[in-house]
Amino acid sequence: MPTRILLVDDHRILREGLLALLDGESDLLVVGEFHDCDEALASVDRLRPDVVVLGVQADDQRRALECTANLVTGHGVPVLAISLRPDQATCGLVQAGASGHLSRDTGAEEFVAAVRAVSTGGVYLSPEITRTVLGEFARLLGKPRSTPPVSLTERETEVLTSIARGGSTKEIAFDLNVSTKTIETHRRVLMEKLGQTGVAGLTRYAVRSGLAALDF
Repeated sequence: MPTRILLVDDHRILREGLLALLDGESDLLVVGEFHDCDEALASVDRLRPDVVVLGVQADDQRRALECTANLVTGHGVPVLAISLRPDQATCGLVQAGASGHLSRDTGAEEFVAAVRAVSTGGVYLSPEITRTVLGEFARLLGKPRSTPPVSLTERETEVLTSIARGGSTKEIAFDLNVSTKTIETHRRVLMEKLGQTGVAGLTRYAVRSGLAALDF
């Protein structure tokens, strides 16, 4: 069954360009394209996408953050954001739950790879986005903790570390010799325990806790 994709961007020419790229991949299927997030949110439960590709406009970043949080938390759909350049909104999108973030300078091959990674539970950040995010994580690491660390089981720690290193649900399940449903359950419990949203939130927690190095 192909990966189901929803495209959201207020520039028609950009949506058509992304659609053309994805149409050439037999395992990827665009099930809808929308001008804005409100339209997408109204249809996401009906279309059941595996990933939403969200175009972020420089003059409407707050709406992109709200949209990302709503898609991830309210509907359980991973988000791959695409913006013009990395800036302060980058970390905001990760904090809101985006599992991937690319700049609009990204090439076709990397874009397709990012869609596949995010749709299977992984994390994908383009190099320049990674530098921005890790720079912010490094800054946060220098701050004292405002809350005590949460106690995790050995298996929960293994799953969290694997998620932070970019492993997909299937890859982690294979490595730990368990079912994908078990990994999905661990991920849900981890988000509840740690108060984080989505894969990106778990990754951020792992980095701040020292469970994952800043080189993934």
